[in-house]
Amino acid sequence: MLNFLKKDLLLQLRDYKELALLIGMSLLLIAILGFALGGFATTGSVNLDVSGALVVEDDEAEGMREFDAALAAADLPAAVKLQLGVAARAIRPVSLLREVLFSDDLAEFATVTELPADEAATLLDANEVKAVITVPAGYTRALLGALLLGERPGAELDLGLSDASPLSASVFEDVIESFAGEMNMRAALGEMRVSVADQAAGSAAGGGIERVAGARSVSSFAYYTFGMAVMFMLYVVGTVASRAHLELANNTFDRIMITNASRFSFLASKAFAAFAAAFLQVSFLIVAATLLFGAITGQTPAFWLKTALVVAALAVSVGALTALLTSVNFRLGSRAASEGFSNVLVFVMAMLGGTFVPLDQSAPALAEIGRWLPTGAGLNTLLNLTMGSPAAVWVPNLLRLAVFTVVVLVAALVVFPKRRVI
Repeated sequence: MLNFLKKDLLLQLRDYKELALLIGMSLLLIAILGFALGGFATTGSVNLDVSGALVVEDDEAEGMREFDAALAAADLPAAVKLQLGVAARAIRPVSLLREVLFSDDLAEFATVTELPADEAATLLDANEVKAVITVPAGYTRALLGALLLGERPGAELDLGLSDASPLSASVFEDVIESFAGEMNMRAALGEMRVSVADQAAGSAAGGGIERVAGARSVSSFAYYTFGMAVMFMLYVVGTVASRAHLELANNTFDRIMITNASRFSFLASKAFAAFAAAFLQVSFLIVAATLLFGAITGQTPAFWLKTALVVAALAVSVGALTALLTSVNFRLGSRAASEGFSNVLVFVMAMLGGTFVPLDQSAPALAEIGRWLPTGAGLNTLLNLTMGSPAAVWVPNLLRLAVFTVVVLVAALVVFPKRRVI
């Protein structure tokens, strides 16, 4: 069996032209899609119909009164107090946030609904809203104190992002970051008591974000790097299965069987060759996209280790598919299955798996199918790892991938002809 594995692996690696073509095409598509959606790279979203929720736990009027009391007690000249009071009314943080979230400009691609906290949390868990923006109690008082009086600590908005829809959710991250910048700008433009140094130190405190759910956003380059990786690795299946059928056509398979080699060994060698080629191809593509486009940055060694394990799991599924397609080719006595898989099924699996459009934007039934395919399960796992999502979010994707792989392997063994192939 080891001789079979060595032979098939060397044959696959020697076909460097096809491997280079697949990697080159993948990088070209990543570049085209990544740059074409460059505007979305800052928001991390390719979704033009995003839903979010606003939860306001703060009483802006009460916060203004508390700030006025603190301002009155401050040891400041009367003229300065007057200026700071005027600035506070110009800022009006909660009112301004509502204006931003319910503006016509944002409504073109996002819908925001103001909801109670428990209802918003339920909808976020169900992925019916992609983000929940919470204005915590005391936000107005803390923000005005930080901006106008130099108090510490400052104020932060709570931003909960959907783990299931990272690209859709992160559009709100960009909106809130812009809002925080606006708050700091309004403070900087006012005639305030704080010094330039104090203002710079207090900028983060004046209008920051605290993520209470989800994690970092995903750029368009990262999304399409993983998307192209999981799609183009499937082309290895058709290539290896076609080469296996060629061994049948030129009687190499019969000569192998004369040596009393098992059919299992033959299938295993094809599966292993596909596994090795897929793993190397995807690994090289991710590294190349990171170096060329900065697709994945700021990650820890633990992230890269987990990513390598996920890529290995995907490569195992590619090996299983190769074994199944080889079995079907032998059963049919032609390469029709390989050609149909490469020409049609790869694209279908890529579409269903979210390679081009996030799964949360697909019809629910199609999205559920996609989650059970290697493309969908693998892509979602890689995206969740990139976001820093907890294991409870991405482990189910790996379990789906494992189930798919086992089912395909069993099917391959069942379909492979038990009698002599003529």
